Amino acid sequence: MIERMGAKRAGKAQKHMESVGNAEGITFNFRGRTGNSRMSHLLMHAAGLKSSEVQCNVAEELFKAHFEEARDIADLEVLGDVADRAGLGKTEMERYFESAKEGVCELDEEARRVRDSEIKGVPHIIFEDGPHFDGAVDVQDVFEALISLKTQLQV
Repeated sequence: MIERMGAKRAGKAQKHMESVGNAEGITFNFRGRTGNSRMSHLLMHAAGLKSSEVQCNVAEELFKAHFEEARDIADLEVLGDVADRAGLGKTEMERYFESAKEGVCELDEEARRVRDSEIKGVPHIIFEDGPHFDGAVDVQDVFEALISLKTQLQV
């Protein structure tokens, strides 16, 4: 984060994330290593093939491992633990990684689309013909955007 944003902006962003996280019962730990997240994205793809529920569980466990436990989500052992905790299973994850040529192509294409888009932060919330939200945003801001869009649709 510091390399991408600079120390001052990163510190401000981390304080904002801590504030938003604390309100939701999340205790951020920024001491972990941030490696290449490509394999974690591939794990998300594998989970999505199983079910949207498992994919949501994997996303939650990845965020928990990275942001709260300061674990390296580029490490295959960590990803195996995440897969187990999320209901996908380490063995199923490993099998998918070994045979994932199609998933890798889809992942690369999606990454290219994201790089070419307006998306700059994670998470990124997009409302059709409405605002975009990057990173840790206040839930009230998103709620107000939804109310505004609903009002516009009723006119």
